[in-house]
Amino acid sequence: MAFKPENLPEHRAFEGRFYFIDDENLRTNVCINFQYIVFLLSLLKEYEFQGPIQYSINKDIIVNTATIVECCLYFCIKKYLELGRTTEQEIRGYKWEDFGGVCLIYEINETEAIFWSKRRKKGFESGVQFRDINIIVKRIAILDNSLFDKAEIMRTNRNKIHLAGLDNADFFEKKHVEEAFKSAEDILAVIEDKLTSQ
Repeated sequence: MAFKPENLPEHRAFEGRFYFIDDENLRTNVCINFQYIVFLLSLLKEYEFQGPIQYSINKDIIVNTATIVECCLYFCIKKYLELGRTTEQEIRGYKWEDFGGVCLIYEINETEAIFWSKRRKKGFESGVQFRDINIIVKRIAILDNSLFDKAEIMRTNRNKIHLAGLDNADFFEKKHVEEAFKSAEDILAVIEDKLTSQ
């Protein structure tokens, strides 16, 4: 009773679930991640792994689930901008970023100095971090406080991919996967509603 990869649905089979993403490339990438999650779930079911292998597969499932949520939230913000439902100013406020050099103009004393620097207003771009995405979707009322908290937990768990930053061993169990799926389901339902309602 060995797992057969040919029994795994093609990624295109999942496109209906993500119909609200009208960017074909993005939707395809989301579906590929979703297909990978299905593959990992199939492995867990077929081989009944225990211990570190099971924890690692669960972690991969959680990381990829969070990646899908992050991607869909990013897309929702992008669509809000395109549709005029929000503005760059609402998203980022008046946050500035430094670029170019910083020059010392005058040293007042040992603890104070006057500097010159070149800055520009920071806009919404493709390199935006999951943390910033969560803050933005809360600020522009895509997610309420409860869903924001769920998205933050997903982000925190997703960041556990960085082993050097862990304070302890990460033992992800089935219940953690189920929590991630429930959070993703709730968040994706809101995104779908926001993007398909007038």
